[in-house]
Amino acid sequence: MRIFLAGVGCVGKTTTGARLAELLEWRFFDLDAEIERFFGTSVERLRNLHLTSHSFGIEASQALKHLLS
Repeated sequence: MRIFLAGVGCVGKTTTGARLAELLEWRFFDLDAEIERFFGTSVERLRNLHLTSHSFGIEASQALKHLLS
């Protein structure tokens, strides 16, 4: 089973997810950190390279696909 937390920024998804993973004794992944590791640069810099949030999302989805494989 996998649990994904999605929502707008700065609402506590990382904090809640990390705590939930701890309680369940599961491994926790923060997608922003995984995106930065995958591309070797910051999420902020990646967002600045793309003209729209949609194009950023398409690019960032590569990191999620890699993480899930």
